[in-house]
Amino acid sequence: MKNAGLVGFQLLLAALTISGSIGAQAHTVDSVVNLDFWEGRLGGLTAGVGNQAVVEMTTARINTFYGDGPGVWSYEWRNTGEYYESLADRHLQGGDGKLAKKNYVRALILYKMGYMPGNFSPSELKAYGRFRDVMYKINDQLEYPFELVEIPFEGHTIVVHLYKPKDIDNPPLVLYTGGTDGAKETGENATQGLASRGFAVAAFDLAGTGESMDWYTRPDSHKLHKRILDWFEKSGDFDFSRVGLIGGSFGGYYAVRMAAEDERLKAVINHCGLVHSAFDISPEAIPQALLSSTGPLMRSSLRRMGFDPDNLDIEAFGQLLENDPFSLVQLGVVGTGEITIDIPLLTVNGANDAVVALDDMYMVDAAAAKGELWIIGRAAHCAPQEMGTVYPHMLDWLVEKLNEE
Repeated sequence: MKNAGLVGFQLLLAALTISGSIGAQAHTVDSVVNLDFWEGRLGGLTAGVGNQAVVEMTTARINTFYGDGPGVWSYEWRNTGEYYESLADRHLQGGDGKLAKKNYVRALILYKMGYMPGNFSPSELKAYGRFRDVMYKINDQLEYPFELVEIPFEGHTIVVHLYKPKDIDNPPLVLYTGGTDGAKETGENATQGLASRGFAVAAFDLAGTGESMDWYTRPDSHKLHKRILDWFEKSGDFDFSRVGLIGGSFGGYYAVRMAAEDERLKAVINHCGLVHSAFDISPEAIPQALLSSTGPLMRSSLRRMGFDPDNLDIEAFGQLLENDPFSLVQLGVVGTGEITIDIPLLTVNGANDAVVALDDMYMVDAAAAKGELWIIGRAAHCAPQEMGTVYPHMLDWLVEKLNEE
């Protein structure tokens, strides 16, 4: 019998799953050289870097996840990222800010690859440090740069990148988060797109990720969202009659919860958020799963929840999550047959998502009195290949709803 309490583990695994095909052949966690699991992620990396040869040469040097040195996953991506960062530094010194930014962004993408899948080992943390630091160099080249806002909460600090439109007093505010392998630093389309439309954007990392690792990932981790809203509302610097939220993947999960719970929100975008179907795994399957090609991400998921994958007490883990389920159906947020969300809610995803079932998307839409559902062809989780075309329309939808009387 499946343990519903283990839904959180599957949730986090699903939120980390790549968009693209995953090889059917299982490999041990250290058989990176085969790269079956990383096929889709590497495809996106190639598009972002714009140089397939560089990605292939870096990949060819990798033979392990462990340690820190030549041949190690995090080291090799970090090393390639350092090349592009130094190239960008030279362009900036030569007065070419546009080309500098282009190469800083390439470095950012490569450093992000380097700190995956766990952002835990010393080598991965080095890549994350470079990732975070290069964003400050990018920030200097942005039309709408962010200011750093540090919000105290539960004895720690929520780090927020606050983007503001130009020459607008008391602008409306939108919260932005990605998923568990997303980051506040990679939301340029949303932050720049909304700032250019006259909206301030507060970008931050979900609990358990990035600079929010002082909190474990739990079903109620949208408490960070609420604390951030409290902080900016109290400041009096924003128009709180027009507050929105965008959440992607696991961030979409919390976007749905916030849409149902926080009356300050006027419109919300759920971009491929997890709902119910992903929350299902047998406890007996975990030890073998940790040895599979998806093992690195499973290990990372456990760490984000505060567990040691090398010494996992399956019974204790299951009991904890059984008392604190993630499923939005179990929580009564969707699937009740009742309207639980009164504000405009846009759900966007591909029809061929192996993580979020179509029925999940329909349940979210049915729970919203003013819901809209955009299913994008046969695209995979979050429809990444289509976002260049679709994302501007998503922002237009949000702006339209937030500006309605």
